[in-house]
Amino acid sequence: PAVACFAIDRADGERIAQFDWWRTSLGPLSRWPASLRIAVDMMHLSPFPCAVVWGADLCVVHNDGYRALRALPDALGMAFDTLWSDIWPAVGPWVFKALEGHSNFVEDPPLRIVRSEGAEPLWCAFGYAPLHDELGNVAGFLHTVIETTASVEAHRHWREQVQSFERQVEQHVAEREPVSYTHLRAHGDR
Repeated sequence: PAVACFAIDRADGERIAQFDWWRTSLGPLSRWPASLRIAVDMMHLSPFPCAVVWGADLCVVHNDGYRALRALPDALGMAFDTLWSDIWPAVGPWVFKALEGHSNFVEDPPLRIVRSEGAEPLWCAFGYAPLHDELGNVAGFLHTVIETTASVEAHRHWREQVQSFERQVEQHVAEREPVSYTHLRAHGDR
């Protein structure tokens, strides 16, 4: 019955429906406000890893892509600041801006996310969009994560190539300067 209230894929719906929301500030699923239900539906339709973060304790409801970002089996019901404690100094100010009603997308600098032991870290950009309750008050935010590892690595590769070229030019100039200086001295030119 609780699964039917979400227009999301069956596995995600079952996972959310079976979670013990009584342990969180959100309370039982059947008492969630329409604004939260709609936000969760929209979040699950996103092609990006994302989560609805709701309430004063920043309770997380996420899609499957988002779950894969952390080294946890599931982050449902966790507090956002606990879930992202390793990068909280970088993301905290953006969270507070979203809670003040300001949308933002942070891609520069991208943040490095360590998913789990042995897994390659990811470079990511984060989006924060405020979510409003039925009274029009900001009740939380939508957190969207976009992996930018390929572009960060391409930029790093380009920068390394430029630095290598600069070293080659400096070496070439350094090798030519003594010859030019000797040549000038031999001809009396100063």
